[in-house]
Amino acid sequence: MENQVWEDVSIEEMIEKLHKDCQEEMAVVLENRRKLERVGSCLAQVNQEGVNQEGVASETQLHTKGTDESWQHLLDLNGAR
Repeated sequence: MENQVWEDVSIEEMIEKLHKDCQEEMAVVLENRRKLERVGSCLAQVNQEGVNQEGVASETQLHTKGTDESWQHLLDLNGAR
């Protein structure tokens, strides 16, 4: 009978320990998930900024090309005189 009581207590202790371990692991997983979400958010923001910068760079190159063409046209007109 004592063995049965001891086994019941031992099983209850193991269950409590497993429950505690499970809760701790879930907390770690949740914290890792939050960190990954923050990193993902930062990466998405940087990516969006990169896309915006590429758009600005393309727009700047377009304006520069237009300015170069205008200057070349003026130089050609001046050379023709």
